[in-house]
Amino acid sequence: MKQMTNPRFSTLLVFLAFDIVSAGAMAASGANANDIQARYQTESAACRQIPVAEERTTCLREAAAARNEALNGQLSDAQEVYERNALARCNALPAADQEMCRRRTRGEGVVSGSVSEGGVYREYRQITMPDAVQIETVVVPSAPTSGQ
Repeated sequence: MKQMTNPRFSTLLVFLAFDIVSAGAMAASGANANDIQARYQTESAACRQIPVAEERTTCLREAAAARNEALNGQLSDAQEVYERNALARCNALPAADQEMCRRRTRGEGVVSGSVSEGGVYREYRQITMPDAVQIETVVVPSAPTSGQ
């Protein structure tokens, strides 16, 4: 027998998943217990609006679990993890190339292509001028004139 899911519940689950990530960001940024508890109250109030008892119970359980993980600092911000991993890849390069890699990773320069096209190409160009060359002025004594 096929189980039907309430579209309203599905929307709420998406909302709850977003809130879980937000709670992780709050925990990572040093949010206090009051902020986390306020987020939980908002989530649980939304869960109580679900008409199907089993779905409502699941939603409340997930909200409570997210609150507990946020309070323990166990939720992580997915974007922060992605950026940290991307920057860590630059460490495999020679030391002279690592800074340019970090700049490309942070979005400096030009980005073209896409995953569907086979890859994303990131290019960062830095124009460096050679050190200034000092030209020495050489004074050449003039030849004696015949009238002296």
